[in-house]
Amino acid sequence: MKKLLSLLVAIAILNTACENGEGPIKVIEFEDSLVKTICTMYWDKDNDGELSYAEAESVTFIGDVFSNSDIKSFTELQYFTNLETISKTAFDCCENLTAIIIPDSVTSIGENAFYRCTSLTSINIPDGVTEIASGTFYGCENLKEIIIPDSVITIGKSAFCGCENLKEIIIPDSVTTIGEYAFENCTGVESITIGKKVTLIEAKGFRTFSSYFKTIYCKPATPPTVEAGGIGSH
Repeated sequence: MKKLLSLLVAIAILNTACENGEGPIKVIEFEDSLVKTICTMYWDKDNDGELSYAEAESVTFIGDVFSNSDIKSFTELQYFTNLETISKTAFDCCENLTAIIIPDSVTSIGENAFYRCTSLTSINIPDGVTEIASGTFYGCENLKEIIIPDSVITIGKSAFCGCENLKEIIIPDSVTTIGEYAFENCTGVESITIGKKVTLIEAKGFRTFSSYFKTIYCKPATPPTVEAGGIGSH
């Protein structure tokens, strides 16, 4: 009888809390235990060994705490909804990382953010990002698909250098400048579409050691300035 009474009291307390908007704290279920360990190490404010959605929402800076780690999946990054920047070298050399979802709040991705993430096959770039910085996806050799949003204006130096499994590159009409070596050694590319506003392709922007690309669509009414070796073979 005492156990039943205690249970009923506990239920009553829980119901009252829920009615007052104080229900059980919802915690994130991480697919990757290492990601959970790192996240709770830095952002578990109540020290309960879990990361709640509220705790994730309060994070505004992640730095490079995941850099050079063995993380495999971080789709839960999407719940860090007040994060505006993926820091410089944030995930560099995370060679086992296969999946990550960047929150829509992000407007800036720093240099070398995903440098040599060699297992990464696809990634979303939020619509608010205006620049793909130097070396962002350098050496992501298994990256097969990338959608560059219409918000991007500049593609930096070596941004996609060595992404040898990319088959198609579509530069949106918002982009004005493609940096040197931006797509160097993307040896699997068969088709390139250059957006309407591109005015400059810097030196060796599309240089490759393979044969010439099969198809290049150049949409600008006035062809962009192409510096030495901007498009073509070595």
